[in-house]
Amino acid sequence: MKRLRSGLFSVLLLAASYAGAGFGHTKISLLTSVILPTGAGFGHTKISLPSIRLFIMSSEKNNTALATAATQDTSRTALTANCALYYPDCNVVIGGRRMGFPRNLQTWFLVRNSGFTKPYVAFIMSLPREDNNGSVYFTVNNGAISKSLSIMVKFMAGSFSVTEHRKLSESEVLQLQGHAGGSEEMALVRLVVNDVRGRTIIGAGTPFRGYNGTIHGYVNAAGKVQGHKSLREIVHQHEFCFIFRGSSLLSDAKDEFARRLRPHAPEAKHYDYGSQYNWDLNRYKLVIPANRGGVIPPLYRFDDTHHAVTTMTQAVVQDVFSIIVDCEAIREIPQKARVVVSPTPSGDSEESYVVLVLEKNFNIAYRETLARVAATGQPLNLFFSSTEQSHASDEGNEFWEGVVMPEFIRGFKHSGSMVDTVYLGFNDGASVAKARVNAINNAFFGLSTAPRSDGDNDLVMPEPAHSEAEYNTKLRRENMRSFLLGWGYAEIFMSQTEQYTNPSLDSETRRAIVATSSLEAQNLHVLRAVDPAYRVAALSQLPGGIVRVNFEEYIRRTCLGLVTIFGPEDSGKTQTLAVATMLYLGNPDFNKIHASASSHVRVTKFAVVLDAVAGRVHDQLACPNKFNRRPVIVRGYAAHCEIEAFVAIVDDEDDPHHVNKFRIASWGPDLSIATWLAEILNVRSRSLDDCYTTRFESLRRKVEDSPRYEGLRKWIHREIPFHAISEHEDLDGDKLLQELMAAVVAEADVVCTMPHRATEGFFKEFNLAAKAVVLDDAGFMNKYDALVVWGDEMRPCIMAGDDERHPYTVTTQYSSKTPNRFLSDARISIIEHCMRMGNVCFVLGE
Repeated sequence: MKRLRSGLFSVLLLAASYAGAGFGHTKISLLTSVILPTGAGFGHTKISLPSIRLFIMSSEKNNTALATAATQDTSRTALTANCALYYPDCNVVIGGRRMGFPRNLQTWFLVRNSGFTKPYVAFIMSLPREDNNGSVYFTVNNGAISKSLSIMVKFMAGSFSVTEHRKLSESEVLQLQGHAGGSEEMALVRLVVNDVRGRTIIGAGTPFRGYNGTIHGYVNAAGKVQGHKSLREIVHQHEFCFIFRGSSLLSDAKDEFARRLRPHAPEAKHYDYGSQYNWDLNRYKLVIPANRGGVIPPLYRFDDTHHAVTTMTQAVVQDVFSIIVDCEAIREIPQKARVVVSPTPSGDSEESYVVLVLEKNFNIAYRETLARVAATGQPLNLFFSSTEQSHASDEGNEFWEGVVMPEFIRGFKHSGSMVDTVYLGFNDGASVAKARVNAINNAFFGLSTAPRSDGDNDLVMPEPAHSEAEYNTKLRRENMRSFLLGWGYAEIFMSQTEQYTNPSLDSETRRAIVATSSLEAQNLHVLRAVDPAYRVAALSQLPGGIVRVNFEEYIRRTCLGLVTIFGPEDSGKTQTLAVATMLYLGNPDFNKIHASASSHVRVTKFAVVLDAVAGRVHDQLACPNKFNRRPVIVRGYAAHCEIEAFVAIVDDEDDPHHVNKFRIASWGPDLSIATWLAEILNVRSRSLDDCYTTRFESLRRKVEDSPRYEGLRKWIHREIPFHAISEHEDLDGDKLLQELMAAVVAEADVVCTMPHRATEGFFKEFNLAAKAVVLDDAGFMNKYDALVVWGDEMRPCIMAGDDERHPYTVTTQYSSKTPNRFLSDARISIIEHCMRMGNVCFVLGE
């Protein structure tokens, strides 16, 4: 397709070009309704838009609102029972606090068969945490505050067998009586693991401080539970001997819980979307209609890779699927458009308006889609042939680019209007959805989108690591994968896997590490390398009401550099997030950060707050140096927005005929690349702050001295117009400016963008080099957008958000065409996922 563009054109040229003389850089705007006096036709019409405009008039008002309904959790617990692990040979009991062993850990036995996950049995150990200030943990099931760490060993149906099930004899009960304190009936069930691929260990790896030294040692020092076995040894047993009060479980154990684990009738087909997960619209058109059904309840832990990737990719695709299909159909429907010419209020020029009338049946057929794609600010391409016709000639691919942007204008009586046939190319959201799907695939499979089997449950990469760096990279990738699966962090079990064995260590050292290693993921000790004066200055910027020592202690507790800050609106969470970001910037290992948020407004707010905090911290430091210098913070927009904004700054023009304000509608001057570049090059008496001069000196000199930028210099000095730059150089002005803007971004310490910008051009290069990620308004950001920024490795991530907010979704379960069956997953924010994973959180406003 060819977007028609060149210089600036008058309205008369537009009219002539519309008649077939060829047309140039034309911008179009949309309106969903206009006021037409009865019988007036297109005369004396009060409509609203600026300059060159396109109006879409609806013959009926559409007030359809897309509502999101709460889904019901239809999962059913087949069995929950208190239990204990029993070792008959040495008469040791582990767990069973509620079975008469009050000094032991609390332990449970579960049988689950919800119909939305694979059936399984599980053993759970609960380890109480210490009371602390500021640091809070939550449960996975209902998001309630958790006072303990739960480690689950899950056995999928078919991966185990029950080799013994019986009542304990009187002598056996008497043997335990000294511990149990009674002579009640007890039953024994021995479970043997037949296939270790069906065993999953969930919950280990998250930060943990035990209620007392003994319990703390179980997790962090390989302490022996009841003096018998470490947690690592327990979860990796191949045989588990459980004891229960009473004998009611024996009937279930007799048939290996088959009755309770039997698949529901009809057998669940919730994930019958194949084992290809990459973006493929043609495949979606086959599998999505064939798998229509009710909304699946929210899931925070998945059975395996297939379960997780199918849920996440389909949640993304089904959210926009009906819109994509509708937009394809709309693109082929001819519409009549009228160009109306009117004098401007000053009378010294004319304006053109493009007006369309959408028929009633068209509005009814596509009312839900139009409510989305024809909303204010949405982009639109106006074609002059259908897709089929466009394939026949290059001219058929030409289009005008526009945006929905209603503004009220005066009534007028037009003259010289004409009618032509056009085709509407709305933005269907496919590009953003595709970026999300690609991010999910990369997180689970790296760059590969090859098919995976439905039972792919193996956390081990197929090839061994050959170097320390490769080992650490694979470790971070597996941590990300197990984090998304909701299991915990894989790294704590990696050292037992031959493929991941650190090649720099001998076998004896490796065994010693495994035997004494913690079940807590790596603590990156972020504050350890931060200059003390800098740390004090940064912490002084915390909002009032936050105890600094508590926040500092919280940062020290985090694992893998994952900071999660909760707070309601106006609780100071963005300020707190900025302080945490400054602390990370003070550590040389994390001093290049990509930040993002759920909306343009939130991205800009975070960038401005961070810059203000950075300025105050810098002012407090008596002797700033390269380790605590004031960071360069860039608020990045689409490259074309930055270019047009910079052109506007240089030309010093606000006239919409010179500056297309629709294409830069989201742009703002605060910390933008265009603003940075204007200050670096001293455009229109702008100047760079002294603290940044040295960092950008080489870039400024390059522009001043290099023959490559001769035309650019002449344009900045107003010796030539912008479009004439290409006469002086091989590259045109757009490409030269992109080159300079890329240099500004490369020098930045923090770049703040919308999530999908992280996949584009120089933002992508910065993102790949970033050492950490920041997510603001994370309660309104879904997991998929977070992955677009975060990437496929578990890089340190600082996030803040309101747990009462939920990500925006397009499709609801009430959509009339293709409801999103995975709506519940689409409504889980990245911060909620982190919370329910058991990560330590810092809660504001308590």
